Amino acid sequence: MELDLGSLDWLVRKTHAHLPSICFGIIATVLAIFGQDLNRWVRSRTRDLHFIFRTLIFIFLCVVGYAWLTLTVAPHLAWLIARLPARFIPVVVLSIFVVLGVLAERKRKI
Repeated sequence: MELDLGSLDWLVRKTHAHLPSICFGIIATVLAIFGQDLNRWVRSRTRDLHFIFRTLIFIFLCVVGYAWLTLTVAPHLAWLIARLPARFIPVVVLSIFVVLGVLAERKRKI
């Protein structure tokens, strides 16, 4: 079986060009899969607090926690993936999303 290197090079270029957005999507997917567990844990820890404090903690968690995590980790993940040999980048990205899909299925998110 002969591999069309022109198509592979095109895929590598496109993946590499959109790597920051792809990594943002990876982090957003991880948060979609595990965010409910984190929210549940925070809710169990703050159950006895007043409604206003629980609300402020939730806002802080979302704005500072999730947003900071996404905006900080996504560029580092993009940098890390970009350091791989160019021909492996599309395979690694696809593999990450497949693993996330399997995790989402196991946690009954899809």
